Amino acid sequence: MRRFRYRLRAALTRAEHEERSCQMELLRREEHLREVRCRVESLEVATAGLQVRLRWLQDGEVDLGRVVALGREVDRLGDLLAEARRLCGELEEAAAAARQQLLEKARERKKLERHRDGLMVRQRQAELLAEGKQLDDLATSRFAAPGVRGGGSP
Repeated sequence: MRRFRYRLRAALTRAEHEERSCQMELLRREEHLREVRCRVESLEVATAGLQVRLRWLQDGEVDLGRVVALGREVDRLGDLLAEARRLCGELEEAAAAARQQLLEKARERKKLERHRDGLMVRQRQAELLAEGKQLDDLATSRFAAPGVRGGGSP
């Protein structure tokens, strides 16, 4: 019999490529999310430090101008922190969407692989059936040959 040839090989190759592309995109998004989370944490630490300094300045007798400037800096960091948290939320949603897309691509690839494997099994079964039939025909023709009885000599 002829060698197995999967006609949808190009589709399977494309599905594998799309899955790898989705994996790379997901890795890129998760790395960006980690960077943003790290920046959010550093902003939180900076804000907490400035708030402590502001309270310390408010408790002591210090120049009011420095306290007001520090208060503005705390407010600005608070705004930056809120924006960073919003961005972090958007990135988490994008990463979740990329994970879902990767899952869909993996399912598509698995479907094609199962189809290919099923076709391979069917072809192998057909080969075995044809081989068995050839062996049966060969045995029958030898047995039915003139002058040969029960497979022995006359």
